[in-house]
Amino acid sequence: MEPEPIQAIERMDEFDLLQIISPEIRLTADLKMLFEEVRGVLSWFNHLYLEEPYESWKVYWHGLTSALDPKALQALGRDFKWEMPRAAEWWRRGRE
Repeated sequence: MEPEPIQAIERMDEFDLLQIISPEIRLTADLKMLFEEVRGVLSWFNHLYLEEPYESWKVYWHGLTSALDPKALQALGRDFKWEMPRAAEWWRRGRE
């Protein structure tokens, strides 16, 4: 795991590499704030649940892709060859 994922994502943005993941991903002030909140939540989780394994990169990934609409999220899944049959439903429920 990247020790400083926020800095890595900012660096990727400097080189326009986020566009390779999806042309709709933009590193906005809101997204940076979300990443800071994710960092805080993961820190809290790590202190409370020392024995619980998880993959923190997935949490940052969900943050990074959280602003994508269902169509873009499904396109991303196709590009990465991921099975995402419920992506649109998940996104819609999360917005309600």
